[in-house]
Amino acid sequence: MLGGRGSRRAADDVATMDGAAAVLAAAVENFGDVHVLVNNAGILRDRMLTNMTEEEWDAVIKVHLKGTFGPARWAAAYWREQVKAGKEVDGRIINTTSVSGIYGNPGQTNYGAAKMGIAAFTVIAAQEMARYGVTVNAVAPVALTRMTEGLGPAPETDEERELLRQLRANGLGPVLIGRMMGRSKYSVGKQLRKLELPVPSPSEATAPTPRQPRPQPLRPGARTLPPLPSELNQ
Repeated sequence: MLGGRGSRRAADDVATMDGAAAVLAAAVENFGDVHVLVNNAGILRDRMLTNMTEEEWDAVIKVHLKGTFGPARWAAAYWREQVKAGKEVDGRIINTTSVSGIYGNPGQTNYGAAKMGIAAFTVIAAQEMARYGVTVNAVAPVALTRMTEGLGPAPETDEERELLRQLRANGLGPVLIGRMMGRSKYSVGKQLRKLELPVPSPSEATAPTPRQPRPQPLRPGARTLPPLPSELNQ
């Protein structure tokens, strides 16, 4: 989607370099400039590691990780050329990582690996792009979208229904807008620099576990979720 007045859809595959370049070119052609890039392409191919196919791994890595690299690469080159031409740039790149990568979620080795790849990509891209007046950040939303809302069972209790209400993705708009505003220009990759990943003890890592049914990602009650930001409760 190309944003702004007269928004329109660009039907190109951002997981290919040609498709990503076409989206950027369409934005410049229709709106005259590019100020913000939001990378949010994603698919799911959930499977336990013992059963995951090469195709399921490759598809998720391509859409999420290359689908972030391609648009960011062309936008970065565009902004660099503007700086070289003497223009002042105040750009934003906002990527989408996931709590599935940060905390882990069984059945999603491909998805979690791609999302943590995006987290590392964000930190390094932020360091590289600062000289051009571009900030690079990422959000790790806990939200139900069209991609995830059909994965779990229907809510049965008031508590589960309230959790689903809070997880609706339409509350993420204020977070993204805040990342786009001028006051965020000095916030560069900060939220990704102090991740504390849970590391199992040797006994936990080697202890045999009984075979479990395939898990459903982020279903109500599946795990204790971290507190939601206030913006997501609106």
